[in-house]
Amino acid sequence: MPGLIGFSNAAFSNFKINNILHQMQQTIAHRDFYCHDRLFIDEWVSGSRTHLNIFQAEAQPDTKAGYSIWLDGEFYHRENATFQEPKISDAEWFLSQYQNYQNFDFLKAIDGIYAAVLYDTHQQKLHLISDRYGLRRLYWTVYQNSLVWTSELKALLALPGYQPKIDRAAVEDFLGLRYIIGDRTWFEGVELLPAATVLTWDLQETSLSRKRYWWWDEITPVTGKIDEAEIVEELGRIFIEAVEKRIFQRERVGITLSGGLDSRAILAAMPNSNSTIEAVTYGQKNCDDLRIAKQAARLKKANFHPIEIDGENWLQSRVRTVWESDGSCSLIHMQFLSALKKIFDRNLFDINLHGAWGDGVNGGHFFDADALDYFVQRRLGLERFARSENHRQSVLARFGNYFEQIGSSAHILSVDNRMRSFTFKDIRIGLINGLESRTPFIDNQLQEFLYALPEAIVRNSNLYHQMLLDRFPEFYRTIPWQTTGEPIGEPSLVHQIGKLSQKAIEKLERTFQKAGISLPLAERRKKINPNKEFANPASWMRQEPARTLFEKLLNHPSALYPEYLDRKQVKQDWHEHLHGKNLADRLSLTITLELWLQQLFEKRYRTNFIE
Repeated sequence: MPGLIGFSNAAFSNFKINNILHQMQQTIAHRDFYCHDRLFIDEWVSGSRTHLNIFQAEAQPDTKAGYSIWLDGEFYHRENATFQEPKISDAEWFLSQYQNYQNFDFLKAIDGIYAAVLYDTHQQKLHLISDRYGLRRLYWTVYQNSLVWTSELKALLALPGYQPKIDRAAVEDFLGLRYIIGDRTWFEGVELLPAATVLTWDLQETSLSRKRYWWWDEITPVTGKIDEAEIVEELGRIFIEAVEKRIFQRERVGITLSGGLDSRAILAAMPNSNSTIEAVTYGQKNCDDLRIAKQAARLKKANFHPIEIDGENWLQSRVRTVWESDGSCSLIHMQFLSALKKIFDRNLFDINLHGAWGDGVNGGHFFDADALDYFVQRRLGLERFARSENHRQSVLARFGNYFEQIGSSAHILSVDNRMRSFTFKDIRIGLINGLESRTPFIDNQLQEFLYALPEAIVRNSNLYHQMLLDRFPEFYRTIPWQTTGEPIGEPSLVHQIGKLSQKAIEKLERTFQKAGISLPLAERRKKINPNKEFANPASWMRQEPARTLFEKLLNHPSALYPEYLDRKQVKQDWHEHLHGKNLADRLSLTITLELWLQQLFEKRYRTNFIE
């Protein structure tokens, strides 16, 4: 995907550096329309950037008085700047702040999603910088006494003599949680730059240091008597402002709209203008998402673009995307690809407003530390992915150790892990294919406001629903919520009984599961309306073209996944899935791992769909 690449030159003095840098750039260039900045090479440092010509369109590096910067991403707010009509680029402003103050204190005032590399020739230092949440990915490693950075892992393959070694703990994480925990990556010795971090490489001493420039404990907690009405009012104001400051003049901004609450809230908060809003929704025929999103779009007078996913078209482009996304996302969770084709075929918009992390506003991320067990085992459904009890315990232990290391609440745990590595997959997939995204819920002021509130208020008072009903009543009092099938607010007696019944069924299933007895009552309830959900990968995996493809991958005598999984167990899982048991999530993770390993080590199926 578009991003940054580069290295300090110490390890490569005997090679043609421009060839190495060019190859790294080509490795992350997946589309012909990507733009490439010039290759910057001096005595100490080599670097470049690939981009979509949407954000930071000016050529980089931006260089002034011995300082150079590459910036990937954008700022929504920076001190002393008017963002509707910015006078200088984000990169130029960043460089001027560093030049004036010679430190990184100004980073705390930036609200944005970005990664940056700053080269200071005066101090002979390289600085790798992440945004507050670490959402614009930047990987780094020290290779043969040189610092190397890249926005995609696979670019490291261009380094002379580099041989990646798979981190087995990362494989366990991926197969157990759908993503890799913390700053770990597929490759041993390669890390993801942590959130809110400046990593500094001294070019002369070839030494490394790092500093966290912001942490959650800097937020002052709200104390004293809480007026919920005032909180709801303030929450609404901050949210609307977060949406508005992500829509700039003369930009083509649209929205991917679901049947949930979050993207609908963004749609409702979008300012009315002369141009019509383009809204795209994907899902299987007659699903709740398509039906509900259409109602919301009509209310906003937006152009509605439905996209139907089915057993024949759902797999299109996903095999290729495993390679392009560094194997970071399971095949069955790449639904966003379906929206992209229509967005580009009809030339609808360049920037998508995405509802990522909206559930966090409603306490969905769990604020209290006691929620760790629930968060991992129930919220993420670890039992459904674990191949064995040893696998489950290994992942849980690693997750628990990470939890202790950061020393904070489950809110931070989920932002640092699930949101960064799993929830943000749509934004990365969009970026690969030429679509930039903005996420109003990941707004500094909004996050600080919520984190400052007492845990019980956020967890129990339903502030989010109150705010939605107060600010956008026409969007929520009559239009249903996809999760419940009813509008939010006071649920009907029938719904309350149904909800209690569902909880009782789930509790009964868990009791029987502990005794080793399968009792899939919840699954049977879903079969009453199989098209209610926007996707049905369990069924689609049993149909062509997926069935033949998956069988070839799983049964091939030279398959690579048996290095990490028991082949007999995987085959048994596939057999049981074909005969009605839903093991789609688990099997898809195995198939994704196999594709990634083949692409990485055997150069097989890097770009084309497997027939």
